[in-house]
Amino acid sequence: MKTPLAIPFLLASIAAVAAAPAQRMMVPDEAGRMLQLFDLKKAHADGDEIELTREAAAQAAEMLRSFLQTPLTDADDIRAVGKRWIAALGTAEQIAEVERMFDAARKHRDDLIEVEVRLLQVKPDMFAQHLRQHLTATDREDAVTFESVIEPKLAERFAAAVERTECEHMFAPKIASMPLQPTTVSVKQQRAYVKDYEVTAQGNGVIADPIVGTVWEGNQSELCATFLPNGNIGLRCDVQVQELMKPIAEAKVDIIKGGQPVTIQLPRTTGVRLRSVAEVAPGALVVLAAQRQEGDFLVAIVKATAVSVK
Repeated sequence: MKTPLAIPFLLASIAAVAAAPAQRMMVPDEAGRMLQLFDLKKAHADGDEIELTREAAAQAAEMLRSFLQTPLTDADDIRAVGKRWIAALGTAEQIAEVERMFDAARKHRDDLIEVEVRLLQVKPDMFAQHLRQHLTATDREDAVTFESVIEPKLAERFAAAVERTECEHMFAPKIASMPLQPTTVSVKQQRAYVKDYEVTAQGNGVIADPIVGTVWEGNQSELCATFLPNGNIGLRCDVQVQELMKPIAEAKVDIIKGGQPVTIQLPRTTGVRLRSVAEVAPGALVVLAAQRQEGDFLVAIVKATAVSVK
């Protein structure tokens, strides 16, 4: 269990950051740990105008944890404090690493990171013949996924292998975001269905009003990227494709004694979810793949590029 960040130290550290951003506070433990707060507003050129959220701050903290070279122990932590602050608790070495990553984001505050996500549907034989050799099989959440970072010098060769699969192109959005700012892009269709009924008494009888739920099908990509001190880009991606089985199954249920049964709907979805945390050089590709229930493979090709807005 992580050591909780003491509120008095957080409040004092906020005051210290406002006066001198590089100042650190010693934590009264025997390990010589330090506490430092980082201001997310200072990582963006339009920090005064950008709308900060708790979710965005939490994802920024997760990004910093993901690319920390010195692993956190149970006594260390990096977490969001409110909507604006990232608190780092750890050794001097860990704090210095976080500061370097934060400085890299601040250095590129006038730049955007453009992330392109290409979603492909590939036949099993084509996947085995042309793409499998480029990827590494990994067990994730009781499912096998295939993934790899394709270095820039091999990206063109991999693109040629993709073309030979005669794949179906499903989606190819481009998203531009600031460092440490999460973005989401999706193409979804919402489908309403009757999931239950609410029974209310009226006079000598009762009324059953349907309760409507919604289920979606389509695809969604959640992305977060940042500049790293060595010039590479740190990237977290979560790509999800979901299909609704049609027609929606139905069932008859008795909710009113002596009355007519009513129909409820039982939607069933199938899908694939691909997740990755990777450090990529300019021009490199993150490739993720998994087999769908129908047999074809879903392949996601993610590319992150720095874009100057000056």
